[in-house]
Amino acid sequence: MDLACRSANLAASVSQFPPDSLNHSSALRTQSSNADQGSARRGWAHAACRSVLRIVQAAVLLGLPYGFQWSTAHAEGRNAAASSFVSMDEGGYQGNSALDGNDNAGLGGAGSAGLPLMVGGQSAPQLCDSRAPLDVLFIGNSYTHFYEMPRLLEAMAESAGCVLHAEYVAPGGAKLQQHAVSGKTLSAIGARAWDAVVLQNYSQLPSQPLAVVKEQTLPSVLSLVNTISENNPDTAVYYYVTWGRRDGDKKFCATSPEVCTFQGHTDAVYRGYTLYRDQTGGNLADVGGAWANIYRDKRKPFAFKELYNPDGTHPSLKGSYLAASVFFAALFKASPEGLAYPQGLSQTSAEYIQKVAGRLPISGV
Repeated sequence: MDLACRSANLAASVSQFPPDSLNHSSALRTQSSNADQGSARRGWAHAACRSVLRIVQAAVLLGLPYGFQWSTAHAEGRNAAASSFVSMDEGGYQGNSALDGNDNAGLGGAGSAGLPLMVGGQSAPQLCDSRAPLDVLFIGNSYTHFYEMPRLLEAMAESAGCVLHAEYVAPGGAKLQQHAVSGKTLSAIGARAWDAVVLQNYSQLPSQPLAVVKEQTLPSVLSLVNTISENNPDTAVYYYVTWGRRDGDKKFCATSPEVCTFQGHTDAVYRGYTLYRDQTGGNLADVGGAWANIYRDKRKPFAFKELYNPDGTHPSLKGSYLAASVFFAALFKASPEGLAYPQGLSQTSAEYIQKVAGRLPISGV
């Protein structure tokens, strides 16, 4: 957009006459007057371009539809960067991948080349020496792509002697209703015979009253599951059960008091995903349950709020690694204890997160 603004200014500078609205005296033909008018034209073009940019940014911040982008961890090989998105609510934050530094460095989202920098795992159990690669597609939003969670999962699997190939379609703020009719999402589903597809909805939707969930979001879930099954009947469907907001869901607190707290919102989210699972089959990867276990643990080695980014909604690096650990346990039916972890986490935090995920019951059919 900045390049477009500079181009507009250049075009304005070589235009002979300014637009009528800025041409206050057509009789002025001197060189200095033309220079003044050229300057005004450039200023007008720059202001107009910046206004368009602000409108686009505001639209995205409000979560308005602006088109889907297919963001994959391995679009062409293993070094394609994941896209970042900007949205106020479950959208991404623009910036570099914060996989180094302290436990909660940065806001993540933009991606980095190759696998994230991992440490530890030298004594990890080798679980998959003779197993074929596991192909997994994640469909969701920024709860999925923050800190490139699927790539953390790939790196964990690698440390266990496994090969996991993850791709994801996860525009910020996306809902499963949008994915169900998105050509790019449907193309991603049809791109290969996936071993597993993970579905993650906008967090405030599964936590609605069950009658509302059944009427408003279940049809789209059914549509996606049918598409997945038609592409490959052997594909396992997993539901990414997300967590409640740190301070509860303030938007719906007045109408649904249960969601006014973290625990209440988490319970409501779980109930909605359970409905999806009961109606479609599949498995629950209860990441929100892992968050709740840490919330209740009085001996945890870090403050509960450290699972969140400062917005109280998105995951921090700790939160994304916890999600990746839960998915490792769900997909490989094995504890992630002893596996590699991102450099940005302390060993104490990583080992605790692995233990919490490893002890979480695996729910499925």
